[in-house]
Amino acid sequence: MAGIIASKLALGQVTKTFNSPIARTWALWSSFGAAQLYIAGCDAVELHGYGVGSVRVLSMYGNKVQETLKYIDPATHSYAYSITDSPGFPATGSLGFIQLQELTKGQTQITWRGFADRVIPGAEESLKLQLDALYSDSIEKARRALEK
Repeated sequence: MAGIIASKLALGQVTKTFNSPIARTWALWSSFGAAQLYIAGCDAVELHGYGVGSVRVLSMYGNKVQETLKYIDPATHSYAYSITDSPGFPATGSLGFIQLQELTKGQTQITWRGFADRVIPGAEESLKLQLDALYSDSIEKARRALEK
C-alpha cells in the first residue's frame, strides 16, 4: 500500500478521535456497502461484489460516485478505495485511505487521507477544501452514530 501512496499527490488528511472501541468503530467504517451510514451527503449505496475489487456506487447530491475497494486489512484496521467514476471530479487516479488506531479501550482515532495522480490545473486548492469538508463532515456523521 505504501508504494501506491508514495507515487501520488497528497490532497488532504483529517484525523479525529471517537469515544468508541476500535471493534465497534471498525465494524462501521469497514462496511464498504453501507457508506450511507458514515459518508456525509450519501443517501444510498449499491454494492457489486464483495471484498477487494468490489464496487460501490454512492448516491450523493443527485450524482453517482463509483468507488472500488483496492485494499483492506482488518489487522491494521485500514482500507483503501479508488474513485473510478465521479462526474465533475477534477482529479484522476484518485485514492482514499482510511486507518483506525486504538488509543484506549474506549477511544479510536481515525485518519482519512486523499490522493490523486493528477489534478486539473487550478483546481487543487478547491479540491483540498472540498475533501477536507467531506472527510470532516463524514467523520462527524460517524461519530454521532458511534457515540449514541
